[in-house]
Amino acid sequence: FDGIKGDYSEDDATFPINYYGKTKLESENILIGSNLKFLIIRPNVLYSNDLSKAHFLSWVVNSLSKGEEIKVATDQISNPTYIPDLLQLICDSILLDFSGILHIGSEDYISRYDFANQISDVFGLKNSLIIPVMSSVLNQPAKRPLNSSLNCSKMQSEFNMELYPVEYG
Repeated sequence: FDGIKGDYSEDDATFPINYYGKTKLESENILIGSNLKFLIIRPNVLYSNDLSKAHFLSWVVNSLSKGEEIKVATDQISNPTYIPDLLQLICDSILLDFSGILHIGSEDYISRYDFANQISDVFGLKNSLIIPVMSSVLNQPAKRPLNSSLNCSKMQSEFNMELYPVEYG
């Protein structure tokens, strides 16, 4: 998604703004056009309690634990996905023989900066090391959508699955 409106449903038109997004969309189009049964699950900002894996939470914890300052975007909004919840949805989808497209994420929409502060609080680290910045300051190699929040109501209704706030994960 281009990140302009946020709260994207599975039926919203996609407008990828970087190469990564374009390759993901092309993969989806190949599956959809195959006329075979398919399952596409779109998670948002994956994280888990495994600090040895590369994801946003582990980057924040590992950096702050070393006393490093980190610059985190205040204008990138998402609803992060706790990996055990994603695994549960994948298993349920297979067991229930579901096909189609599903979104998964937390119930709350949160900036990367606010997410980093929540992580810092939970792990008892120094919030003062988290520097709030606009995305434009980060000089990221690929353009990022500013509001990639996903509407997960289809998943909730199809699987009677409850969403939780990021803090719960």
